[in-house]
Amino acid sequence: MVTPDMWKRFVDDASPLAADADRRASPARGDRLVRDEDLPGLGRYAGDVRLVVTGGAGQIAGAAAYCRKHGVEVSSLDLTVRDLGDPAGNVRRFLAAFDVALAAGDLIEDTVVHVRVAGELTPSWLAALDEIAAAEWMVTLPLDGQLDPESWIDAAMDRETPVSLVGGTPGQAVAALRTAARLWGDEDDLTAARRWVRSWATPDVDAALDHLEQLDHLGSR
Repeated sequence: MVTPDMWKRFVDDASPLAADADRRASPARGDRLVRDEDLPGLGRYAGDVRLVVTGGAGQIAGAAAYCRKHGVEVSSLDLTVRDLGDPAGNVRRFLAAFDVALAAGDLIEDTVVHVRVAGELTPSWLAALDEIAAAEWMVTLPLDGQLDPESWIDAAMDRETPVSLVGGTPGQAVAALRTAARLWGDEDDLTAARRWVRSWATPDVDAALDHLEQLDHLGSR
């Protein structure tokens, strides 16, 4: 099932900043990924930014303050759990740092937070997923073959927690959507799956848009 808004803001742009001059317009485009260390090269970009924090929780406040000072619209944060021994504790540290930036006025409450996870869905990762769900954040699944998307999507849906994707191919991204649709009840209902799988970050946006347009042309099959 495909609707006109099926792919709205699904593709987050992780291409190099130098490619911005040739950005292809599409309603499927979402946020622009920008690493905190690349912020000085952002220039006059006026769209929504998904701020990728390359370090730990302690790096959130400085990056967010820089963005506010320079007029960068941070619509979402992109964080990576690096403490694999205590991922739940890592998420709690993210939350504490987010609250500090919120109190300082450098972030707003509506900021979407993507938390990248890794590996097998162990009890410690389930505890981290509980923390992500409690914060009403989003669990972000790398499509690099290092984790099983289905088990993570299933666990996230059990907690009514949305998912975002990063990396991989257009086929892998659509496969993850179909997984969510099947778990929800109808593998072909990709529109319903978007309730759970909110976005996909890719450096090859043109290939992504071409693939999605072809799916629309074929009726998503």
